[in-house]
Amino acid sequence: MSTIPKLAIGLSAAMLLAGAAGAQSSPEAGQPGPAAGAGGDFATYDADQSGSLDAAEFSSWYQANHQTDKDGKPVSADELSRKATQAFSQADADHDQRVSQAELAGAPAG
Repeated sequence: MSTIPKLAIGLSAAMLLAGAAGAQSSPEAGQPGPAAGAGGDFATYDADQSGSLDAAEFSSWYQANHQTDKDGKPVSADELSRKATQAFSQADADHDQRVSQAELAGAPAG
């Protein structure tokens, strides 16, 4: 995998975690909210409130936040789906089919 996609995954994970940290200190913690352009908060995408993202939840997050390429051009739905699957496999360090906040924080950044 090239450095650019690894960097994008790492930066996206960091932004998602930053949203989660902000949500933990706010009165609305755990409440679904609008997805910020940088990924929203973890709880927004953790639909079953398990504390981690399954493949479908991760895919929703990934696709919502990677709709354009580095040049700002739209990415096709098929390409988004493929990249989301690839990013999920890479982020799921313990191979339990879920991505925790800690795994997102440890996702390759480049």
